Parts: sequence; structure tokens; C-alpha cells
Amino acid sequence: MPRDQHLVYSGLAVAAAATCVFYFLHDRSRMDSTPAFNGSLNTDSRSSSAEPKAAGSNNVTSSLAEALALPFGLDRRQNLERSTYELTLKSAENALLELQKIQNASDRGAFLRGMFTAAAQLNDRDAIELIKRISKRESVDSKSEGEYQLAMRTLAEAWHGGAPFAPQVVWIGKQKPLSLAGDLGRWIAGERLDTSVTWANELLGGPLDRPAVLANAAAS
Repeated sequence: MPRDQHLVYSGLAVAAAATCVFYFLHDRSRMDSTPAFNGSLNTDSRSSSAEPKAAGSNNVTSSLAEALALPFGLDRRQNLERSTYELTLKSAENALLELQKIQNASDRGAFLRGMFTAAAQLNDRDAIELIKRISKRESVDSKSEGEYQLAMRTLAEAWHGGAPFAPQVVWIGKQKPLSLAGDLGRWIAGERLDTSVTWANELLGGPLDRPAVLANAAAS
């Protein structure tokens, strides 16, 4: 190969090598200036691919204090009933003490529904004793008016598996109809005969209610 031609080819080879080195160094500098990937996705990407939270999960609570901290509304009432239900199963006496601290009528109503739904899991006498404790409070506290009836009704409905109570106007001859307690006692006998007898003996003292409930139980 002529000397001049050899020099030309050598020059081309050097130029090609220099070009390769240039592009290599240029790409390396771009890589060094790019922030390293740290394994974290951005917030939008994470939230779009994450599994959806269960409905109402932010409001679910088993704590009585947390339930009372919720805004007034359905979530507050439901969580309060659930918390009171669990508290009553652990200690009915503690539940009564907590009830004394609550002044709002709506909160007290939710508390009583949770308490006496749980009371249906207790033995009959303990459940009815709770009713009597509420009755005593009502007699001295005008703000608790109607709580005795709510407690009785909630307990009786829980004994019927949650079926709503439909009052029956039961007249004894020409006498006035039975009280709510007496009417509930007759209704309870349809599901829990022995319980209705305990109910009559412990809660009913009027001239009509107790005999009517006991007669109804005897005929069942």
C-alpha cells in the first residue's frame, strides 16, 4: 500500500476512535447529571395504583372516646352503639358509669341502644336489673325521660332477633290498656316464656300489667 494512502487510513481510524470517545464521555456526563432513582413512586402514581380503602374506614372505631369525638350524625351514632355494646359485654357496671357522663340526648339514646342490645347476651336477671337501674335514674332525672322505655324496648327487640316491636292495645275488660312494660312482657312470652315471667315479677307491679303477663305466660 502506498505510504500516502496508509496515512489517510490511519487518520480516519484515529478520527473514528476520537468520535467514539467523545460520545461516550458526553453520555456519561448526562447520566451523572440525572438524579438517581430512589425506588419511590410519586404520590399520584402511588394513589392511582393503590387498592381503594374500605368504605368508611376512617370513621370506624371501637373506642367510646373516639366515637364521641366524631361529628354528630350517622357515623357517630353507629360507632357509639358499637363501642357501648362492646363495653357492656365487658362490664355492664362500667357502662352505667360512662352513661352518667353523657348529657346529649342523641348520644344517650345511641348509648342505650348499644347497651341493651348487648344486655340481651346476659342472663335474664342481669339484663332486667339493668332496666331497673335505668328506671331509678329516670325517676330522679327529668333529662332521662323516656330512657326507661327505650331500654325496655331495645332489650325486648334484641331478644326477638332485632324484630321491631309493634305495640298492641290490650284492654282488660273495660280497664285501661296495659302499659308499655306490660305489653312488652306479653310480647316477650312468644319467644322466651320463662323470661316473660321474670320480667313480670321484677318490673311489673301494677294491678293489671303483672297479672296479665303472668296469665298470658301460663296460657302459652
